[in-house]
Amino acid sequence: MAVGRDLESRVEGDPLVLLVEDNEFHAQLIQQSIERIGALVEHVTTCAAALEALTNRNFELVMLDVDLPDGNGFEVYEWLRGRSTSPLVIFVTADDRAEHAVQAVKAGAADYIVKRPSYFAEVARTVVRVLDEAAASRQLQSSDATSTPDSPIDFLGHSPEMVEVRVAIQRLSDSALPVFVYGEFGTGKTLVSQLLHNGRRRRAAPFLVVDYGLTRLIDEIPSASTPIRSDTARSSDPRVSFEAARAGTLVLKKVDLASDEAQTILTELIDADLSQAEQGRMTTRVVVDSRLDLGVEATEGRFNQDLWIRLAGQQIRICPLRQRIEDISSIISAELRRLADEAGASPLTLTDDAHARLRSHSWPGNTRELLATVRQLAADHSDRDSVDQFDVDAALSRTRDKYTPRAQYEEYARLALRAALDANDWNNAATARALGVTRSAIRRRRQSLDLVD
Repeated sequence: MAVGRDLESRVEGDPLVLLVEDNEFHAQLIQQSIERIGALVEHVTTCAAALEALTNRNFELVMLDVDLPDGNGFEVYEWLRGRSTSPLVIFVTADDRAEHAVQAVKAGAADYIVKRPSYFAEVARTVVRVLDEAAASRQLQSSDATSTPDSPIDFLGHSPEMVEVRVAIQRLSDSALPVFVYGEFGTGKTLVSQLLHNGRRRRAAPFLVVDYGLTRLIDEIPSASTPIRSDTARSSDPRVSFEAARAGTLVLKKVDLASDEAQTILTELIDADLSQAEQGRMTTRVVVDSRLDLGVEATEGRFNQDLWIRLAGQQIRICPLRQRIEDISSIISAELRRLADEAGASPLTLTDDAHARLRSHSWPGNTRELLATVRQLAADHSDRDSVDQFDVDAALSRTRDKYTPRAQYEEYARLALRAALDANDWNNAATARALGVTRSAIRRRRQSLDLVD
């Protein structure tokens, strides 16, 4: 066994990596590459030594050579798969064994590296990516899954745009400053709001959502289409909402539809809370979630300029999926593994033409549509090992109609009205009073949306 840094010198948070490689020259270069990123590396040269190390210590990652003196890396990998918890595995393999490593990745290994000339340059980059995606997945899975409609898998991927989103969430999670979250339908705006709330300062405090599209929606004026949740606060008075979310997070959806008076009050409340925060007091953190670029809306006179100035300094812009197609494969693989784990089966695999078809789709519903399509494929072909382009086309034909602008609006309308009815015991008169509309408007919308008791 060789360790570049002493185990006692490990700092909390440093990843612990087991390197299983019998070639000392390769091992030294791989170890140096990994230690440059701040990880602690333990090096062994045999299967037996690897099993002993894995039995005695908890590693986050195993760099596993295929050909070893007393066996092969696949035997170690199969042993790991039989344990209740196991580290991530990256195979390091010669050219003639690459096909086997690919199969291992399809079965759940994190990645593989082929020993080609100058492959050492890939090592640190691959390790960072694998550890980063695993950390992001753990963080997102620690969110309250029952209160957020988006999957943690939404934010997997290593495009520069998605890395920037994750960095921004980490940087802003414990800040008192208001944040503007901007993105299309299905990109995960509500999930970003939840993650911002889950920082150490506000995690246990209230998390409330106010949707200013509700009243206009019930009056049948089209609005944006992100569904609200049943725990959404329904008062249009910003002062009531601020008090209800005291010391927690207040998420404002479709705030461009708020009245001029409400936008002015919001600006004043944000200023007052920021003054309190400067004195060290816990205040209400505001997150504005919008499909519209409110900077453009403010410039063109459709949104309060003063309120925009408060939001402009802290922005998280979520890129549409079609502009970061390099993330699609990571999201697909993670979702297929999750579905397989739930079913106790091996993950469904996609042929190259199936992957190409998914990457070429425009994804108007973004990651929400992609995940729905992957789930459709898994449900339709649970009796098969793989699917091809024709299977993908069939799945897309069954999901794409749900993501047209009209379908998005109808889904939003249904969920929004259901939330309002739930809060008022499905009483038309009480719901109408809460939303400031007529009882006949509630009846019409319930009929058109097929919402019956």
